[in-house]
Amino acid sequence: MIECRNLSGYDSKMIWLQNQIAQLIIIAILALPVLTLWRSIVAILARPFGVRLPLLAFPLKRLRTEISELTHREYILVEGVLNFGAGVWLLLNIVELVSSRLGFAGRAPHRGLFEGLLQLGWFLFMGAGWGWLMWEGLPRHDPFRRSESLSITPKPRE
Repeated sequence: MIECRNLSGYDSKMIWLQNQIAQLIIIAILALPVLTLWRSIVAILARPFGVRLPLLAFPLKRLRTEISELTHREYILVEGVLNFGAGVWLLLNIVELVSSRLGFAGRAPHRGLFEGLLQLGWFLFMGAGWGWLMWEGLPRHDPFRRSESLSITPKPRE
């Protein structure tokens, strides 16, 4: 474990910066596998409620098509609250756990039950807000379909 006592201010700041960079690298390494696995778990959890999402997040074209068929309420609950809110909360807690096991500075992963539930509630609330805000930007058509009206090539003059 890295100690910060009896160091000058510059050394202390460098150690803090190294710890932050290490946590950023851990997030970058863990984000894709954790969130992909979480998306599959959410797809399984949502099926009994009539929401049919693909179990695998890839190919993205199929996932995007299925997401565009969700109602407003389903989109907020599934994509906002579960995938975004709970997914980010899960990712950050796993990153804290890995960081503490590797000896980097950070909060202890063994916080109290009330604090953990309060944090989860806050992330679920933020996820609902994210889902509500992102609903307007959701494409209602297949963006990969070719459309001649969207072509950037100049049309010949008549």
